Amino acid sequence: MAETNTTGVYNKRGKCLIRWYEGKTRKNEVLSHIPYNKTGIAKAQQIRSQYIHAFNTGIELDKGFTPAPTFAVMAQKYLDDLKSKPNSVNSHKTIKGRLNNYWMGVVGNLLVNQIKKRHIQDIVRSSQAKGNESKHTTNIISAGSAVLSLAIEEEWITENPCVQPRKKIKTVKKKIDPYTQEEMDLVVPLLNKTDKLFFAIRWYCGLRPGEVAALTWSDYRDGYFSVTKSITDGEEGRTKTDHERTVPVHPKVQQMLSEHLKVRQLLCDRILVTQYGEGYRHTRAFANRFQKALRKADIRSRSPYNVRHGCACRMLEAGMKPGYCSKVLGHTTRMFFETYADWIDRDETKVQEQIWASMN
Repeated sequence: MAETNTTGVYNKRGKCLIRWYEGKTRKNEVLSHIPYNKTGIAKAQQIRSQYIHAFNTGIELDKGFTPAPTFAVMAQKYLDDLKSKPNSVNSHKTIKGRLNNYWMGVVGNLLVNQIKKRHIQDIVRSSQAKGNESKHTTNIISAGSAVLSLAIEEEWITENPCVQPRKKIKTVKKKIDPYTQEEMDLVVPLLNKTDKLFFAIRWYCGLRPGEVAALTWSDYRDGYFSVTKSITDGEEGRTKTDHERTVPVHPKVQQMLSEHLKVRQLLCDRILVTQYGEGYRHTRAFANRFQKALRKADIRSRSPYNVRHGCACRMLEAGMKPGYCSKVLGHTTRMFFETYADWIDRDETKVQEQIWASMN
């Protein structure tokens, strides 16, 4: 009886034998480095599919070519692995978007061992041509680099071609432009009740916008917020740094929460809810209304994210230690020092300048 096989992979003395057609020509190859077992069969199927893909798309295989999956296949595997992890909705969406928008058009159909540094440089140039900041370009390259790291882990390639191009991206960190207490005193009265609470939590507690939107009454206990989640692109997931933290709630915010509790919606445990009694899925509306209030108050317009920066700067100016501030704000210590270096050194700089002036 003829051997039936739907995978195209056969047992050849304990090794995997693959068979496929190139047009009407039947091809076969013994993969002497791949044992005939469950894992080996899966790997052999990938190799077989890449030979078929190379023939159908006219890709010319290099001399000494080692079969490998395309970047698209490896990217899908990476995304599937990422999606299977708990609370990974936000990162999955973000990385998928970066891969689809910048990587797939350049290297999607290439085998992972055909991707060179020049391809990565093309992706960098594409990002820069769209006016993306250095940090965003670095994140785009990091998304593809993670896929290629998986290819290294599975022994399809030995080096990651992203390393050097990513190092050469000049990262220019934008200076923060925090709001002042005087500005907040002018703009906050122009906001509605829900917006006032949203920005008060950001101004006095330093939470990110998605973290405020995700807060529930269960997260508020004994004068502290338990910050464990965030809303991004309409989905609830982990915080930006994937770390939970406890944040002390300023007395002014506690007072606002006690008043807000009187209109608590029984259908939703979220602290901030829409007019329909549902939790917010986006924070753009808060930002838009804040910008309108800035114009009414004749205050120089800049990103509402600077409200959080204002909280951090006020903490430092009040004498709080940077290590504590970074913990409350959910930063790594290194990121906090990089972002707020000018405020950390401000008082010390004045002291040093006085010493300098007193020198003979």
